Amino acid sequence: MRIAMFSDCYFPTINGVSTSIKVLTQSLLDNGHQVLLVIPDHPNALPESDAFFGSGVRILRVPSKECKYHPDNRIVSPGMFYKWEPLREFSPEVIHIHTPFEMGKWGIKWGKKMRVPCVFTYHTMLEQYVHYVKMPHFIAVLYARRMSKSFCNKCQAVIAPSRYVANYLSSKLRVKRPIRVIPTGVPANMFTGGDMCEAAKYVPKVGATHLLYVGRLAKEKNLDFIWQAFATLRPRYSALRLLIVGDGPYREYLENLTKLMQLGDSIIFVGWQPREYLKHFYALARCLVFASQTETQGLVLTEAQSAGVPVVAIRSGGVEESVRDGASGYLVNPGDLNGFIERITRVIENGDIFISMSRAARAWANQFSCEQMAIQAYNCYREVTEKK
Repeated sequence: MRIAMFSDCYFPTINGVSTSIKVLTQSLLDNGHQVLLVIPDHPNALPESDAFFGSGVRILRVPSKECKYHPDNRIVSPGMFYKWEPLREFSPEVIHIHTPFEMGKWGIKWGKKMRVPCVFTYHTMLEQYVHYVKMPHFIAVLYARRMSKSFCNKCQAVIAPSRYVANYLSSKLRVKRPIRVIPTGVPANMFTGGDMCEAAKYVPKVGATHLLYVGRLAKEKNLDFIWQAFATLRPRYSALRLLIVGDGPYREYLENLTKLMQLGDSIIFVGWQPREYLKHFYALARCLVFASQTETQGLVLTEAQSAGVPVVAIRSGGVEESVRDGASGYLVNPGDLNGFIERITRVIENGDIFISMSRAARAWANQFSCEQMAIQAYNCYREVTEKK
């Protein structure tokens, strides 16, 4: 099948949407399908990064500019579209849209023009990101909900990365289109076999116990909560270290917070690392700590568990479906700082719990395979094309 994917963000912009598109594209290619990515251009995009999929994928980058509210992202202006011959030549059988902004709108327009059905993945709970928009909060939330509902209903089917998102779309937004739950898959063995010596290059102290955070450094990730927990734990365990793998607009604030809390020798900012290199940090970690309450799935939780790393996270959104509480990790209620600290302490101090959870984490993560993701996505595509 020929699938054209439209998105307002893609690498080198680093976020969950970019990762999900990359994983799905590779999985579809592995199953014999053809993919065209229609994405914004980027000043840091390299030709070789657009060619890493091989001959099975084509990439059409369109002119864009920096988003003033969110410098990591790009804005495609409606008046900047031209040279659409590659899309016509590709002649897609289905259009898969990953963002509801300008690129998504063009995906719907081209779907109508070419009489091709559109599928939309609702990756992001937009109402939980309105702090990036300069308007009154309640107005921004109302607008985000209306825009989300309207966009979903313009497509022939909607994909939700978790049951939590599916329920939100059907119950709160009252989306009328068919909704399919398809979590983003984790490539088999991608995060196993790490060499802790590789990650140890970033760690000044030998023999330390490492807590790990992997992801964007942004306000919505609730990272202050992790800092509070670590500040309580640090005096109890002199060899405890917190590794921060990732980057983002909140980094400067967190670096200043680290100095203010006098934790500078024990919180290590590693910065962004290639996804293929994360396995080395997972090999070094005792557990992954995660406090975000805005996740539609929490892909990094599945990645960590596939490497055998227990997770301690906040019970919220799609996170609850990504961790088997008490088996592959622990979930605590939002705001329960003492509970969060106590669960981390269990994993640090009890070797039996760590070993048991590590085994259970690997087994639990096996259900989130890329193969299953590709099959389910194809079934969704086939449904909408048969109804055309």
